Amino acid sequence: MKRPAIRRRRRTGPRFRVLMILLAGLTIGFFVSRQGSPPSPRPTPLRIGERVGQEVFPEGDTASGGIGQNVGKFSCQKLPSLGGAAVAHLTLIAFGRTVSIPPAIGVVPPRQKIGAIVSSGACAYPVHTVDDSGLLEMEKLRGLTLGLLFAVWGEKLSRTDVAGYRGRVEAYVNGAAYHGPLDSIRLVDGEQVTLEVGPEPRTPPVYSFRSGR
Repeated sequence: MKRPAIRRRRRTGPRFRVLMILLAGLTIGFFVSRQGSPPSPRPTPLRIGERVGQEVFPEGDTASGGIGQNVGKFSCQKLPSLGGAAVAHLTLIAFGRTVSIPPAIGVVPPRQKIGAIVSSGACAYPVHTVDDSGLLEMEKLRGLTLGLLFAVWGEKLSRTDVAGYRGRVEAYVNGAAYHGPLDSIRLVDGEQVTLEVGPEPRTPPVYSFRSGR
């Protein structure tokens, strides 16, 4: 009489079960991360002369800002025409609303304009604005900071007050949260700085702009 075939039971010891659980977890995690990762935001093109945000501030510096005197170790230089060697960008969001950075920060009158663009002035500081796009034109000098820009502008800059907007201030540099002193943020070519005032910070915007003019 022929014996019936005996099926051999596969070994599923503790090590094998642990390995299978780990592989299953990695597979699930991979698919969740693929499906749950938000797409990278597309940069918004910036062009000189195009306003970014709502107009709030008047053109130029305040009475406590740069009016031709030295600001720190930086002087106001007489330039035949404006046009910094480097460009950065500043975004100010106050309580969910984007506020435009005014033109002629750091440009001492009398000024000349071509349309909406400030083309010249009596003198200009190493960091200045020529329109209300948020673009900052800069000379290639060491030590240019966000604190210098606000000192030239004559507006407040702290973790509780940005140009008169009071509340909790979050800062981002190139999209990454910045936790240091705001006045120490370095301004270098291509830098993107976002200041957000209010209880509910938004995702900082991303812009594309050409360095120089």
